[in-house]
Amino acid sequence: MGEPMGLMSIMGTVALAGIVVNNSVVFVDFINQYRHQAVGAHHSQSRSQPLLLPPMVRWRSILQSASTRFRPVFLTSATTVVGLASIAFFSSGQEKFLAPMAQAIVFGLVFATLITLILIPCLYSVLDDLHRVAARILGSDSDGSGRKQAGSLQ
Repeated sequence: MGEPMGLMSIMGTVALAGIVVNNSVVFVDFINQYRHQAVGAHHSQSRSQPLLLPPMVRWRSILQSASTRFRPVFLTSATTVVGLASIAFFSSGQEKFLAPMAQAIVFGLVFATLITLILIPCLYSVLDDLHRVAARILGSDSDGSGRKQAGSLQ
């Protein structure tokens, strides 16, 4: 909006980074929870190990977590944008020094909400594909633990 980058803009950017990271981490955690639910409680692999599941299970977990997290992410972003809009665009008097911080949060949150809801699931899928390729190249077994099966001859 033609304003220089000042201390308040930087503080708004730092606050924005915290909001975006929180949304993304919760989104990825929901994907991982749904993937582990698909495996079931009888699976002996720890939650810290990546799962090599069929692609349909991966997509189902991504879509299910996206449908679960869409409303909370969208509503918190929308209410934050609406709440800060008066400070960001219509401030006067003593609150004018807060306008750069509010503008950084508002514009960044609009952009980051789209990234969280669209780009994060796509990147998750790409990274999962890369993990599959690396596991296939390195010759690890199907559970992704990197250990040989007990009954294998290799």
